[in-house]
Amino acid sequence: MANAAVRCRQSYFTSVYRRLVARHGHKRAIVAVAHRILIAVYHMLRQHQPYKDYHTTDTGQCSKEQLLGQLKQQVERLGYQVQLLPIPAAQPLS
Repeated sequence: MANAAVRCRQSYFTSVYRRLVARHGHKRAIVAVAHRILIAVYHMLRQHQPYKDYHTTDTGQCSKEQLLGQLKQQVERLGYQVQLLPIPAAQPLS
């Protein structure tokens, strides 16, 4: 069941698998996904509700603000001071 779940294009289980397979390998990632499926089934049966995949486009992607914060921290760890200012929108030529 976990193998089938990770083959769906955009789902929560696919994103969990992709995150874990790089660090732990295929077998451990599949077991972790199976564990997440088991937890979801438990809650579905307990609450008498259907499964809702709260997965948007990709949970692996973070928001623009989160990405900017992470990059700023990385640069500061290298010993530089960073000030982030947005670039004003380009004015169309008349």
